[in-house]
Amino acid sequence: MSDVENALSARTQYDRRAARLEAALDAARNAERIYETRFRSGAVAMQDWLDAQETRRSAEESVLANQLDRITNLITLYQALGGDAIPSNA
Repeated sequence: MSDVENALSARTQYDRRAARLEAALDAARNAERIYETRFRSGAVAMQDWLDAQETRRSAEESVLANQLDRITNLITLYQALGGDAIPSNA
């Protein structure tokens, strides 16, 4: 039963993390748009816009990594509850 409890606890943590990561991604997208506008108007250097793009890409990568962790956790929970192992050819 501890495997189930561990998987459920991890799921809660991944869900909370997902909310924080989505908020960070929204902020990074907004910042990127602002820097693009400022760059196109000549107010900031291109490097500032490129840095904002990199921050957004990093935030996207974090969201995707957390999604993978959540999927992996669902498999772990399924197996902890007695589900069959997933076939290797699936």
